[in-house]
Amino acid sequence: MSDSKKLALLILVMSALRAAAACAFPLNASEAYYWCWGRHLAAGYYDHPPMVAWVAALFAGWVNGSELAARCGPIVLGALTTLVIFALAKELFPGGRTAWRAALLYALTPLFDLNAVILQPDNPLILFTTLPTPFVSTRRNRLLLYRLHVDKLLNGCDARVCRAVVETAYLRKTTSPGR
Repeated sequence: MSDSKKLALLILVMSALRAAAACAFPLNASEAYYWCWGRHLAAGYYDHPPMVAWVAALFAGWVNGSELAARCGPIVLGALTTLVIFALAKELFPGGRTAWRAALLYALTPLFDLNAVILQPDNPLILFTTLPTPFVSTRRNRLLLYRLHVDKLLNGCDARVCRAVVETAYLRKTTSPGR
């Protein structure tokens, strides 16, 4: 079985397990609070920026009052992050099984698994901080993953995309550069 097929199976199985866990226990007070934000969108809230509300609004509108609907956003974000980590590892280490192992390790790490079930402001953090990494890494810089490849970044689109994704990550935290 190819690594891509294993990845698809891993994402499906982990998403199903996370969905079962999401249905198994009721929303806690903070999850209900953030879910209510998703029903009343704003540019920001008293104690948090708007990203958690946007995630709740995007995924929770299809079933009113369901724990699964409230937690669907974190489940989808967790699946997308697994896919991004696989793609990044495959780009950096193309000749082996590193991409599959990186995706498996991410998916099975309890902290990340819990983050992919409970609605909280940190849900988008891993996805939106992992997304810009392919834009700042190249195969020549495998060992220095976060070293910027200046030629690539200064030639237009990649720099704009990277900046937009990083700024999106800051929408989920109260503090950010420039504040």
